[in-house]
Amino acid sequence: MFGNVYDSSGQYSKAKALRAGIFNICLQTRGEDSVSTLNAAILLAASYTTLGEYENSKQLQQVILGTCSKHLGDEHIMTLTSTHNLAWTYLNLGQYEQAKLLQVEVLEKYRVLGHDDRYILATMSCLAATYAQLGEYEDAKALNLEVYEKRKEVLGEDHPETLKAINIVASLCTSLGQYEEARRLQAGVLTKCETLLGREHPSTLVSMNNLGFTLNKLGENVEAKTLQVYVLQKRKELLGEDHPDTLDTMNHLASTCHVLGQHAEGKALRLEALSQRQKILGHDHPDTLVTLYTLSLSCAYLDEHEEAKMLQVKALEGHRIIRGEDHADTITVSTSLVETYRQLDCYEEAKELQMEVLQKYRKLLGEQHFQTLTAMLTLASLCMELREFEEARDLRIELLEKSKQHWGEMHPHTINIINSLGMTYFELQQYEEARNFQAEALLRQQATLGKEHPDLVHVMANLAFTQHKLGQSEEAELLYATILQLSTSKVIFGEDHRLTLMAMSSLSSSYYQLQKYQEMRDLQAKLLEKHQMLWGKEHPIALQIMLLLAVAHQQLGEKAEAELLATFAYETQRKLLGEDDPATLLTKKFLDSIADVSESSQ
Repeated sequence: MFGNVYDSSGQYSKAKALRAGIFNICLQTRGEDSVSTLNAAILLAASYTTLGEYENSKQLQQVILGTCSKHLGDEHIMTLTSTHNLAWTYLNLGQYEQAKLLQVEVLEKYRVLGHDDRYILATMSCLAATYAQLGEYEDAKALNLEVYEKRKEVLGEDHPETLKAINIVASLCTSLGQYEEARRLQAGVLTKCETLLGREHPSTLVSMNNLGFTLNKLGENVEAKTLQVYVLQKRKELLGEDHPDTLDTMNHLASTCHVLGQHAEGKALRLEALSQRQKILGHDHPDTLVTLYTLSLSCAYLDEHEEAKMLQVKALEGHRIIRGEDHADTITVSTSLVETYRQLDCYEEAKELQMEVLQKYRKLLGEQHFQTLTAMLTLASLCMELREFEEARDLRIELLEKSKQHWGEMHPHTINIINSLGMTYFELQQYEEARNFQAEALLRQQATLGKEHPDLVHVMANLAFTQHKLGQSEEAELLYATILQLSTSKVIFGEDHRLTLMAMSSLSSSYYQLQKYQEMRDLQAKLLEKHQMLWGKEHPIALQIMLLLAVAHQQLGEKAEAELLATFAYETQRKLLGEDDPATLLTKKFLDSIADVSESSQ
């Protein structure tokens, strides 16, 4: 009883300590097979689960299951309940296949023995959750639809349990990318909850929160934030600031803030959530570690990559200890840490960790799973950063064959791999192979996207530069003309669109490589004018463009113009970024080179 009191007041560690003491006393005085010992073990296992100590819970539940099976038989309701609880613990440990095996076994026995529908439906719901974790969303949706139909038949269409079931179906629609269907279902549930239960009822707030998540997926982020702000406010009032549902809403709202570019607000919300989790659950609880990880993502949005790294390393260490090396959360944090290492130019560390991630996906999901293929893509990209071009080539050749089998010949992923393979051959100075792959990628993109799609610009630029290397000047010139026409087309981007400016910048770089300094100068002058108009004269990118324009002037012998532009860029960078910033040092080096040329000519 006192354990339940501690639980209800959030004092989970005290509840565990009390239950552990009772269990040990029962074990010593009454033996492991007594009913009292069994009940004490069940309560202690529940405490372990609440505190996220899933390994301890698993070991105890295995003992409980063995005792029930031995004394009550495999088909007794208590044995089946113990099996169900053990399966749920496997689910929390990320051991999804083991969970699935047990849940299928329990469900079959419940059905054969004709047990109460509530046991059958509870097991079906848990099995559906396992299917979802395994990425088997269609199976999960089908099972939850069966639960929904049964609940509707027995309890009625407006019963809270029926509404909860359809909410789960809607969430699975979201996982399947069926966002419009998810919104339709969630909006219907929300209307019923508001009518039957009131706007502030916990079930209504759950429905509102779910709809907000789906609206985010549909790009309706402002509407999503409005719902989430309301849910958070009400949950704080009704449940308290440290309730798990309140903290979950806080995290969802933070994600929406980041989508809207409100990164400081998103980070503040996650800092608050982390503080509450640490206070209530402790530093090593899985939910605390997840919040630690999401805070690291907020730091990354703010370009605080060192802080993000520190948080991710801490979260990764915790997940490895608590959940194990192969748990989905452990791998997710590892993947994000790889990206953080990239942002910090720590490519060796990134590659080493990415190889671990790939190995785990191969073991857990198989060679053809899309997450395995995505991990291979990332590893190949890291090899390119490290100038390990032969390793990158071998990975991409293997990846191309698997992508064709998994996604098909004309899928965007397959086409991107073909283009990437062309770039790899280019770096290996195997220009014929590079051209062949790049030309194939361009033809496939034109066939699937049309001849005026923005994605064509990047592939065309790569192919044009390769053709120049092969001495195919006329073909290269034709492509450059097409690139310029596409990138400035208002039909596709518009002259001031970010992608248009990126395309113009890429083309200008190509002009530099081709020693077409007059064309480079004219294009850089247009780029500078647009950037200054959009973001101001002192924007870092505007200063980079100014330096490139100065380079073009210098190559054309227009020293005065080059020096004037570079001096302004240098003085502004020194003021805003500091003298030791890489961009400032690069501009200073260019200015010194102009001075050296002037002195030598005198």
